[in-house]
Amino acid sequence: MAAPDLDAAVSITRGADPMLVLGDAPYVLVDLAPPARRWRRATVEGRYQHGRALVGSVLEQATIRLEVRVEAASWAALDTALTTLLAAVSQRSYETRITIGSTTDRWRCEPADVDYSGGALEKHLAMSAMQSYILTIPAYPVEVSS
Repeated sequence: MAAPDLDAAVSITRGADPMLVLGDAPYVLVDLAPPARRWRRATVEGRYQHGRALVGSVLEQATIRLEVRVEAASWAALDTALTTLLAAVSQRSYETRITIGSTTDRWRCEPADVDYSGGALEKHLAMSAMQSYILTIPAYPVEVSS
């Protein structure tokens, strides 16, 4: 018996425009790495103590990493879909919602870094009006409450 596919999508708010959903055509969500928790610690060490003492800690800036494949009927349609995607992740501030199954987490985000998957335009994908992109999205480390 085959395992069911993971039901995952990423939604990006776009001001007054409808949300952009990565996981719905023409955007295929290939890979998703939700934000990890990393701490910035302030510690002290002394000659007469074992180890170190924690003075304080705060969460570091988080990062959401996505791989998205854009599939279209023509190169012009692919270019339009890419322009829409770039506009969505280039906003100064926006909300990204990660939905896995029936659970949704919300993050306040900054403009994303976007690169070709593999570092370059892939010829055979381009000939089929497809292209894969890696999005690295800086996110505020504390989830937005509902």
